[in-house]
Amino acid sequence: MQEKSQLFEDLKVLKKEINDSRNELNSTDEQKEIWFSKKEEYGSKIRESIKKVKKDRTKRDELTKKVKEDKKERDKLNKEITDKISKIKYLKKEKELILKGHRTEDPSKIKEAIEKLDLSIETDAMSFENEKKVMKRIKELKKKFNEAKITGDALDNFRKISKDIDEYKKKANEIHLRIQNRAKESQKLHEGLIATSKEIDKLKDEEENAFKKFISLKNRFNEVNELLKEKLTKMNGMRNRLESFRLKKEEQRRLKEEFFIKSKGAEVEEKIKKGKKLTTEDLLVFQNLEKK
Repeated sequence: MQEKSQLFEDLKVLKKEINDSRNELNSTDEQKEIWFSKKEEYGSKIRESIKKVKKDRTKRDELTKKVKEDKKERDKLNKEITDKISKIKYLKKEKELILKGHRTEDPSKIKEAIEKLDLSIETDAMSFENEKKVMKRIKELKKKFNEAKITGDALDNFRKISKDIDEYKKKANEIHLRIQNRAKESQKLHEGLIATSKEIDKLKDEEENAFKKFISLKNRFNEVNELLKEKLTKMNGMRNRLESFRLKKEEQRRLKEEFFIKSKGAEVEEKIKKGKKLTTEDLLVFQNLEKK
């Protein structure tokens, strides 16, 4: 009896341990899944950030390439401007030399005067002396015409180059502004790339930490699960032992009952032989004997 009583106590303790193990197993499994979900969430954020980094890096590189191309075009224009400024300085000196001591006249008017004089020689009757004077005047006008034309051409060239310089400067300034805007945008993207890269590193650390916690909880889950299996096996063994105690007691009761029936059976048979009256108990004993 003492062994059986102790077995009941041990079984009671074991049931509590099994219940505690099951609670821990459920709690560990829940925490394990939470950390696995966190690990997956960090992984998803990392993939999205890497995708963004690739997109922004491509855009930054394209802008950097365009900035380089714009700088080449701007440098080319600046060289053209420098060359034209050197040329206009030369033309300015040349113009000053041409105009020095001369009054600039309209070449078209001089040409018109020459044509009129030529026509008068052809159509007017004039003396040889007058014709010589007219010819001399035509010669003087042609000289003035050439001087005026040279001066006009120089002025036209001077104005053209000045206009070219203004246009080149305007275009160079537009390109320079475009370079600044693109460089600013490229720098902004570059700074964003650095910030996102740092964020990716941080997310990777978080992902690794979440994965370590998941693995730790998974290992603990497996440990508790194995312990629970051992305790359940142990509980089954204890129940089998209790069942053997019950069977043993049942066997003892049965043997006692058989002994009683056999002993009472002899008395009933004696009563039957002597013709005595049988009691209800005697009849039950007789029926049991008949069955056996």
